[in-house]
Amino acid sequence: IIHPMIVPAGALPADKQLLPLLLLQQVMAECRDRAHREPLLLHRNWLVATVIFALWTSGLLFLVHWLVVNYAEPDLVQHEWVVLAVVGGVAVLLFVAWLVSSKQYEARRRHEWDVSLLSAGPHDSECDDTQPSVPDGPESAV
Repeated sequence: IIHPMIVPAGALPADKQLLPLLLLQQVMAECRDRAHREPLLLHRNWLVATVIFALWTSGLLFLVHWLVVNYAEPDLVQHEWVVLAVVGGVAVLLFVAWLVSSKQYEARRRHEWDVSLLSAGPHDSECDDTQPSVPDGPESAV
């Protein structure tokens, strides 16, 4: 027996179930349109990226050290510093390659965005309502 105060979700009127979905679709469509018109170009925080890289690399080097000490042959344990140097060097090279490619990609995106802004005249913009209307000259005041 179902308690009279408990109403199953399927028993709610259809408008109460469909209205949030319709509003969500409308909001999502507006957000997609805005995202298409105004691409998100954030400045990267390279200092934080470097700190995160250093943390991950130190964790990787600790893992390699632990593996060498616990599972490697005695000959390799004597040359553990070489293994750590190679792993650290490869990690640094990969990070530098990623950093350079990210900076180039970001610069290219910013340049494309600047070109698209410059090529779009003030009357081509969809959001032209922010500019006040100014008369063309003294003859337009008549």
